[in-house]
Amino acid sequence: MNAETKCYRKLTSSFALAVGLVYVTSSFSQADSAVDQALSAMAGTLDVQSQPYLHKGQLSGCTLIFDAILQDWSYRQGGFLKISGNVGIMRAGNNLGANLKVVVLEIDPNDPTLGLKPSAPSRAYLVDDDLKTNLATLRGTPASDTPGALFSIFEVSPTLDMVLDGLRANKLTVAFNSKGGDTDIQLPLQLDVQEVKQSGERVRSNKMKSDFANCLTALGNTFK
Repeated sequence: MNAETKCYRKLTSSFALAVGLVYVTSSFSQADSAVDQALSAMAGTLDVQSQPYLHKGQLSGCTLIFDAILQDWSYRQGGFLKISGNVGIMRAGNNLGANLKVVVLEIDPNDPTLGLKPSAPSRAYLVDDDLKTNLATLRGTPASDTPGALFSIFEVSPTLDMVLDGLRANKLTVAFNSKGGDTDIQLPLQLDVQEVKQSGERVRSNKMKSDFANCLTALGNTFK
């Protein structure tokens, strides 16, 4: 079992446990409403982390790893989605590149086990505040063995500038489609969210942003 699959299983099991507790503390007649309320309270960014990518003992990239809950009004009439993934700035030889991984899981609130159905998009990209995207610089979508995932490789520009602007604005928007459709769902990530409490309160910190900025500086120094 590789790291991607382990991460997927950890995400799905921990999320199902957290929200699935609603079924234990509610009667069956109240369960559906309680789950909807719990999901509504959690909707939005769940957490964002900075993680350096090391290859053969050397720093080779910097990634932002994210988790979120999103209501899908484009394809599922307000049904909830569990979204996870990462945005990376990576070294490729003497150059830099960028990647984006988006994992989409459909949440079934009528399932007492809180079933999460993988639903991989066929298109994913970043959107800036001027509504410009990096989709034109897409260079490939290698296969991923993570259920529900799309992995996309981009040229470093404009993705790097979009990420830096996002750090300054504390927001980075990921867009993706569903079921091969033409309409794209937008996920605005709040980059200072560390975790979400059961009440829906978000714990915030700027540490992730400073960690990622430091990683990018260190990555740039590897070219000297």
